[in-house]
Amino acid sequence: MAILVSEIERGWVYRTPSNQERLVLGWDKDGRVVYSPRGGNAMNPFHNDRTSCSAETFARACSEKVRQVPDIAPFITANNAQDVVVR
Repeated sequence: MAILVSEIERGWVYRTPSNQERLVLGWDKDGRVVYSPRGGNAMNPFHNDRTSCSAETFARACSEKVRQVPDIAPFITANNAQDVVVR
């Protein structure tokens, strides 16, 4: 089951049906969701590999909203995502 586009929030971790996790960093200037992915093992760190897709694609790919990350500043820096916006 997919999440709703309205559920996408900056600083939250979302899980896909294949157990991959994605940390939302914000949105780019084109309105695409910018996130940092992590493989299926929750012990793995998030990759410093900024990725983006439309909000609709992100919502279809994710099946649940898992938890909030209280301080995403280190992830913003590591992913060179200082240009993302907050909604």
